Amino acid sequence: MALMAERRFDATKIHTHTFPLADLPTALRYARERIGDAIKVVVTNRQAATVDGAAE
Repeated sequence: MALMAERRFDATKIHTHTFPLADLPTALRYARERIGDAIKVVVTNRQAATVDGAAE
């Protein structure tokens, strides 16, 4: 955290791909086979984000 606060570490360089939960098999394939030089593959559940936002 300290390195990011000092702007000495850019975390966006390791987050390379984002997939919706519906594309989980594709996301796993990208991570396993390092397709497109995948480093960190994130799977999001957009429906849960919508529900969380509605609860606020």
